[in-house]
Amino acid sequence: SRRAVVALDAVTGELIWVHGEKEGARGAAAPRQLSGRGPVYWSDGKEARILYTTPGYQLIALDAKTGQRVASFGTNGAVDLKADDDQKIEPLFPFGYGLSYTTFKYSHLSLVPADGGVTAQFEIQNTGSFGGAEVAQLYVHQSRPSLLRPEKELKGFKKVFLKPGEKTKVTIPLDKNAFAFYDDHRHVWIAEKDMFTIRVGTSSRELPLAADYQRNENELLK
Repeated sequence: SRRAVVALDAVTGELIWVHGEKEGARGAAAPRQLSGRGPVYWSDGKEARILYTTPGYQLIALDAKTGQRVASFGTNGAVDLKADDDQKIEPLFPFGYGLSYTTFKYSHLSLVPADGGVTAQFEIQNTGSFGGAEVAQLYVHQSRPSLLRPEKELKGFKKVFLKPGEKTKVTIPLDKNAFAFYDDHRHVWIAEKDMFTIRVGTSSRELPLAADYQRNENELLK
């Protein structure tokens, strides 16, 4: 079901156990399409587990025989899939993280109006002693969405190769689809009237550049 995992006897159909997570406001605020679904069955021949994701973005591991949480999995049987950004926990390796023999400097972010969106322009300079490739990443944050959205979403990236000391201008276009989400109440894609923050950098946690973009109307997308 949407809010619980149910185990039935394969022969008789008799109910064996039910497991549900009471996530309060966090689960209730989740979009309806993010219901607790996608159970995965795992076994090593000795133990059997069922893993599933809750509406509140928690990955839960259950003992397949009892329906109880597996205490050795994550923290008391759960891994918080939103912990990094929403709960301000610093990960060891954030999304988009990578290593290089050189270093890069980001600067001069500007947003140029385009048809239905904007084009982000910024500069990257190789400040190290070796040539190297850098993947610039662009994330979008919506200030006050009508439905629950992630803290930031990757909406574009560009790979460049620079010699030591070399500088280049990078452009990443963002059309109206980059600001949209699916409203499962109305069954439409919508780009809302709201303030959006464009962040640019080398990983989801190292984003030295930021600029605001104001959308002035709600727009339904096909």
